[in-house]
Amino acid sequence: MPDLYPEIEPYAQGMLEVTGDDLVYWEVCGNPRGKPAVVLHGGPGSGCTRWHRRIPGVLVNGRFDFQAPIATAWKLHSLWPRSELVVVNDAGHAASNPGITEELIRATDRFARG
Repeated sequence: MPDLYPEIEPYAQGMLEVTGDDLVYWEVCGNPRGKPAVVLHGGPGSGCTRWHRRIPGVLVNGRFDFQAPIATAWKLHSLWPRSELVVVNDAGHAASNPGITEELIRATDRFARG
């Protein structure tokens, strides 16, 4: 499993008002002059912890994914230090495509085992 990044604190944070009475928590971490990245995680009320800021990335992409092409995944991988790009040869975009689900489980299991 890749090592976690060192602990950091956000340099900006807040609540974004969305439809109705809903709010979405946001924070900005890392190098203020670096390339921006958006991380979406959890569900309603799942919150954000210090641990989330330390997770190295595993990008799982189907070779025939036309919604998120391999070139895009490769560019993100090249800009994200210590990320891992897993390409599933016979898959497209859907998590139900052969090999995608298995790679997603393999990636998350590695983090869960620590």
